[in-house]
Amino acid sequence: MSAHAWSRRWTDLADPRDERAPHGARCTVVLYEQACRHIVEKHVAPRREPWGELLSEELVQQLAELWADGADAARRTAVLERFSDRLFAAVRECLEHPLALLCTRRAGKGGRRQVQIWKLVLRCGALMVIEACPRRAVVKTCFFPRGVCRVPKSSRRWLGLLRMLVLRYAKLGEKEIVPPSPGTRADRAGKSWDEIQFVTLETWGFCTDIAGTPWRGRPAAWPAEGDDRPRRRRLLPRRLVEDEAYGYA
Repeated sequence: MSAHAWSRRWTDLADPRDERAPHGARCTVVLYEQACRHIVEKHVAPRREPWGELLSEELVQQLAELWADGADAARRTAVLERFSDRLFAAVRECLEHPLALLCTRRAGKGGRRQVQIWKLVLRCGALMVIEACPRRAVVKTCFFPRGVCRVPKSSRRWLGLLRMLVLRYAKLGEKEIVPPSPGTRADRAGKSWDEIQFVTLETWGFCTDIAGTPWRGRPAAWPAEGDDRPRRRRLLPRRLVEDEAYGYA
């Protein structure tokens, strides 16, 4: 079976690269069967991650058996369509919020080709990773980091993931955490990047009305599910965010 035997294009998504996001340009992201199989076999099927936040128990079971010998091609397509629909809805919601981290590096001869990794915080607490270049964006993986799985309240797992990414990619000053400055070369794990950008700063909990734009751990709340009306950003109560992010609640 070809690694790209099945694929889906997620169209009309808010482009996090546009400075007006989520109200600017739109983009398309491609999901290949190869990525679906990786996500299922490494993260969904082992049952160590809380995929029930995003998928039904029935769909989890169907995905776990999807690539068994003799699996029916029509059935496989139908199950992958359902899986794609769930992921697409979560990614669309994330990019409309938006809650994205863009890590950019130069690649190829002379660093002429720009490669960008999008790290998206989904409402369920899963981390979606997308690789993008000027002409296309492709899903690489989606999973719940180990620390996120230990957050007791399922509705607050995204806060644990958000804090994890801020501590890894933001700049640690003497007294506060601030957004990375242009020309940042490495994250906390030592991996080199030409640029690291949080989209948007207020959504991540950075205070843009304070000098230095420090992080205060007060990210904008998600809108009510199913409510697509324009709204003002609402910050979560500080005590609640800190307790949940540190795993106390």
